[in-house]
Amino acid sequence: MKSIFKLLFILGLLSGCSSIDEGEGVLCDPGPVGFTFEVVDEATGENLFVNGFYEENQLHIKNLEGEAVEFI
Repeated sequence: MKSIFKLLFILGLLSGCSSIDEGEGVLCDPGPVGFTFEVVDEATGENLFVNGFYEENQLHIKNLEGEAVEFI
C-alpha cells in the first residue's frame, strides 16, 4: 500500500508543467478561461442585457493585441 502512495506522489510531481512560466511569473496555463460578468444600472441594479437596454451584438471584446475575441 505504501508503494502505491509513493508511486502516485511521484506521478503527480511529474505530470504537471513547470510551476512558474518563465518571464511571466504566472502558473501554467490550465486551458480556456471562464469569465462571467454582468452589466448593471448603477441606480437600479438591473441587468442592462436582461431589460433590453443593450443587446448581445453590441458587446465587443478584444484581447491585448486588439484582436476580436469570440464569446458565448
